[in-house]
Amino acid sequence: MALPALSIIYTSDLSSDEKQIKWSQAQEEACLFIASEGTIRGVFFEQALSQVRGRGAAQGRALSDLQWAAMIASAQ
Repeated sequence: MALPALSIIYTSDLSSDEKQIKWSQAQEEACLFIASEGTIRGVFFEQALSQVRGRGAAQGRALSDLQWAAMIASAQ
């Protein structure tokens, strides 16, 4: 499934330094979410998840949190 650039969706209202920091933290927390089998849910991951789900296509909203975490963790 082709998705819009997740980092752009999540950080569209921040400066470039702030974007990189928040996106990196969201990616780290997405990895923790995956490694903990969904037990650890960090604030940056939750924020990114909420934003990408809210702006995603209908099929994107149907993805599980684990599927979104994998995409966030691997996004450039």
